[in-house]
Amino acid sequence: MGFGNVASHLILFIALLSVTTTVAILFKGYITESGAALGVRQDLMASNLKTDITITNVNYNTTHNYTTITILNSGKTKLTVNLTDVFIDGLRYLRNTTARNLSVLNDTELVNPGIWDPDESAQAIVYDHIGAGTHTVTVTTQYGGKDLDSFSIA
Repeated sequence: MGFGNVASHLILFIALLSVTTTVAILFKGYITESGAALGVRQDLMASNLKTDITITNVNYNTTHNYTTITILNSGKTKLTVNLTDVFIDGLRYLRNTTARNLSVLNDTELVNPGIWDPDESAQAIVYDHIGAGTHTVTVTTQYGGKDLDSFSIA
């Protein structure tokens, strides 16, 4: 075996090591990113399973045309009131509009101001005229938890 033969084998060996190292680094990055994505998904699913709300009261004010909805966070997850959706008869009242107001009730605000903690109640006020009859209110959270209730207007 001459020097040229040894040199070519050495060059091929170094090239093979470089390719193998590059592939290993790429796979490590892929596995790390996949693990992080699975962790986020797992946290979201856990929050979804621990989320529960209960509509405790619905009143419609016929004089001023607004509906007051009281909702209890009966689950184990902290919720963000700004990410809660309100529907009346399937019509969604957009989050950042003057047509609705949603906040945690002060007398139940015990732990974290502005956060809808478990066992705290929130109140949604929807400003819209609703005709006589039976109507359905649906409230959903950012994690997919929801409750619905019916009320009647004479």
